[in-house]
Formats: sequence, C-alpha cells, structure tokens
Amino acid sequence: MAVPSQMKAMVVQPDRTIKLSMVPGPNIEDPEQIIVQVHSCAQNPTDAKGIEMGRTKAGLIPGVDFAGIVVEVGSDVKNVKVGDKVPLTLFVGDRRLHL
Repeated sequence: MAVPSQMKAMVVQPDRTIKLSMVPGPNIEDPEQIIVQVHSCAQNPTDAKGIEMGRTKAGLIPGVDFAGIVVEVGSDVKNVKVGDKVPLTLFVGDRRLHL
C-alpha cells in the first residue's frame, strides 16, 4: 500500500481540544524510521494530561499507543518489513517508537 499524500488525524487545537482534520501524509525522514498505517489508537492518560496542562502544543497529533500495518521502512530498518502487523508505544521523553 502506498503512503497517502493526506490522512485523517486527531489534531490538538489552540483551545486544548482535539479535532478530526486532514493533514499531510508522513514521509521517511531518517533511515531508521518506519511508516505505519494506523488501524487503532488509544488515548492514553498521558495524552489527555499533556493536552489539559498545555504541554501538548497545538498542531500535534496525540497518541502514544497504537497498532497497524507497516507500509514503508527506512533503509536501515532490519527488524520489520512492509506488511508486518505491529503494536507500538511511544515512551515519554524518548520520542522514538518501540515495537
């Protein structure tokens, strides 16, 4: 499956709400990155608290727990391939995704 040029996402608004919006599709910016077509995403208390306390800035797409299918891999990625089903978690402070 090709990576879309646009996608739907829940985006943090300046008034600390979230809104379903169309945003540019992702692209590989680092050879260790992957792109996942998200099939499910849970709002973790970390997401809600960050928005509520103003630490999550407007324009950010929240969601630290999600799952989907790998649709593109960077040139240095060796442990997953296109088509793999993956669950992912973003650890606070780390900013990298972990399989």
